[in-house]
Amino acid sequence: MRAVVAIPARMKSTRLPGKVLADINGKPMLWHVYQGASQAQRTSEVWIITDSREVYDQASSWGAQVLMTEEHWPSGTARIASVANNLTAEIIVNVQGDGPLINGGVIDSLIEKLEA
Repeated sequence: MRAVVAIPARMKSTRLPGKVLADINGKPMLWHVYQGASQAQRTSEVWIITDSREVYDQASSWGAQVLMTEEHWPSGTARIASVANNLTAEIIVNVQGDGPLINGGVIDSLIEKLEA
């Protein structure tokens, strides 16, 4: 089965606006999430899903694949669902954009369970 990671990332967080681009050791939080997710061996692609031009531009500058969505979606899951038809995969793993400690092994474990 083909699996991809989708990382929803928005700038207008209600508790901490702009948190996905908050600096952690000189890099945005989202960069750390993207790097961790990119270590997964069982995925073919990692996508960042955003409604923010700033996030789009930053993520693109790291070489990330990015899809834009409308601002009105109430959650990251809804944001991913709105572009799911653009992702060629049987499995879409939702990795939150504010989880900088994610690692590829966790994603691979999940995919292995889903494929069984």
